[in-house]
Amino acid sequence: MNRRPWWRRLARRTLLGLLAITLVALVAERALEWVWPYPLTRLRALELSTVVCAADGTWLRVVPTAAGERALPLAWQGAPPLLRAAILAAEDERFLTHGGVDWAAILRAGVSNLQAGRIVSGASTLTMQVVRIVEPRPRTFFAKFVEVLRARQLERTLDKEAIASVWLQQVPLGG
Repeated sequence: MNRRPWWRRLARRTLLGLLAITLVALVAERALEWVWPYPLTRLRALELSTVVCAADGTWLRVVPTAAGERALPLAWQGAPPLLRAAILAAEDERFLTHGGVDWAAILRAGVSNLQAGRIVSGASTLTMQVVRIVEPRPRTFFAKFVEVLRARQLERTLDKEAIASVWLQQVPLGG
């Protein structure tokens, strides 16, 4: 009788189980997108500030939105390279390579928070922050789960430049 060792059978079953769970999750994610699509109308309805310019194009005044915010009409590609690099370094260093959710950052934040016994680190990506701007929710575990789903949807709907442009226009960067 040539039976495989118990640990090989366990490893094979575990691998097959993880593969099955991943497949079900991917199918469920696509089905959810069909039933509950991303609200692009809300995203397009985000208000931008009016910019008054001189004849040479120099900005003279930025008129705040109705909410009193300065939402500058900037495109990601039009922003200075150093600003883009600083934003990615501070907010989401793997923005250009992940699919809306940075699983490594979630793992890192989870470990840091468990070690500290309180929340000391977050793992929101630029995409997740845009989702939170478009669909604000109370800060709960369920809300974070919805953000993850919506971020994945948004990444399949818009390209990275469009997502980063919305972030750049809507996130307050101080005075």
